[in-house]
Amino acid sequence: MKNYKKIETQDIDTLINNLQSKDGNFKKAVKVLQIFFFVLILIFTVAYVFNPDPEMGLNQRIGGGCYVIAFGLLAFHFRKKHTIYKDVNYSASVKELMVEAEKRYRFWKNNQLNSIMAIVLLDVGTCLIMISYFSGKWSHLQILIGVQVFYLLSAGIGFIFGYIKWKKEIRPFWVSLKSQLKEFEE
Repeated sequence: MKNYKKIETQDIDTLINNLQSKDGNFKKAVKVLQIFFFVLILIFTVAYVFNPDPEMGLNQRIGGGCYVIAFGLLAFHFRKKHTIYKDVNYSASVKELMVEAEKRYRFWKNNQLNSIMAIVLLDVGTCLIMISYFSGKWSHLQILIGVQVFYLLSAGIGFIFGYIKWKKEIRPFWVSLKSQLKEFEE
């Protein structure tokens, strides 16, 4: 037989207020990132795709196109996240609100395909552009290895900093959400 505990109203109110505050902060952050990537799309479209410079080779144009597509994927990704944070229904049942919030604040989400594709496109674009600039000084293999080392280090450092930030700032809230959800279900 389940023990139906009643969660304190004050705890629920505090949780919802914290949730609204965190959601508001994330909504602002993803909006800024979305605008940032739209600006990058414009800059790289002009600089690499529509640049009339006859000395710009096909590799550079294709690399710039990879950048534009990658920034488009990232802008779309952040647009989708903004919509998720904007459309949160705080008048829904407490359990439903907590379940959705727990999913939003997990560190690793399963819907990261756009981000991964963008990272790969940025890598390909950088390789194509760097080959054009440095092919006289280094071999293609040296350039590719250099770009891969840079990308692996950057991705690793970014992942570590992101995890540390999540663990310090978001994880306590996420753990609180999970424990209150568990209490709610008992």
